[in-house]
Amino acid sequence: AAPTARSSSRSRPRVAAATWAPHIRGEAPVLQPLVSATSGDVLAWNGEVFGGLDECTRPDEADSHALLRALECASSPGLVLAQLCGPWALVYWRASESALYFGRDTVGRRSLLVARTPRGLALCSVALPLAQLCMQDEGGADVESAVKGEGGMG
Repeated sequence: AAPTARSSSRSRPRVAAATWAPHIRGEAPVLQPLVSATSGDVLAWNGEVFGGLDECTRPDEADSHALLRALECASSPGLVLAQLCGPWALVYWRASESALYFGRDTVGRRSLLVARTPRGLALCSVALPLAQLCMQDEGGADVESAVKGEGGMG
């Protein structure tokens, strides 16, 4: 199962995300993070699905869309992630639970770096943007502006 971070009921969680993903499948590049219009869930995905989402995948769409649908419908995101075959790393915000799930495939073929900052948790698949986020956070700069310009999943 993927690790989770839950917020207290007294504070409203804040999630800032920026991602870049290569165009591998589907008819067009997928802008990330994906945000579900129905659930409010957010998915930042860096990976390729070789199996495990067969019933959710359409031949003309990117893996990320099928994965978001599967995660939204599952009783537990960990059940979906345990079935995935292929290299991957993800960050998934499940709005209905106010829960943040993040992880990578069991072999670790996609990097996923984690750092604690004074403002919370920073996750990234590239080291330099994560370091820049941490340094800017220590100096009081806005983390969201750093994320938009310098890093993300992918």
